[in-house]
Amino acid sequence: MKKECIVYLIDTSAILSGKPLNFTEEKCVTTPKIAEELSPGGKDYFHFQMLCEKGLMIMKPSMKSTSYINKIIEKYGEGKRLSTADKELLALAYELKKNNKQIPVIISDDYSIQNIANDLQIKVNPINQKEITKSFKWGFRCSGCRKIINEDVDVCPICGSSVKPIVINKKPLKK
Repeated sequence: MKKECIVYLIDTSAILSGKPLNFTEEKCVTTPKIAEELSPGGKDYFHFQMLCEKGLMIMKPSMKSTSYINKIIEKYGEGKRLSTADKELLALAYELKKNNKQIPVIISDDYSIQNIANDLQIKVNPINQKEITKSFKWGFRCSGCRKIINEDVDVCPICGSSVKPIVINKKPLKK
């Protein structure tokens, strides 16, 4: 029987924080898209390189996990709030939890990542920000006819006016 272990998933915000990320026994991973967000030459890239030298691994999630995460993201209306790198990190966390029986812990200050991770029952440890206390579902309100639209669109399908994101549902976090 395989022993469960904690795997820390490092988000860009954790690297950009500049705070030391010390890990010894734990496995730490990130994704190729997170690595691509860091430009060579700066202190943030140097910090990333140091983490790689300490054992930070770069892993890519499967298409199946990515597809599943995209459905969850759509359900919460977080599509425009999350970067491709954020989505890839969430997909990897989901995959590690589901397939490898590992305990993923995402290191991130991103509230949208925390919102989706909450639905997946994946722990998030923020670096500089407080943890979210409620789960949000986002929708859109037309600036013209004021209709609430659940799809992620820029223009109202009814009157053609611009739409703005609004919270359409808040609920306490799953524990």
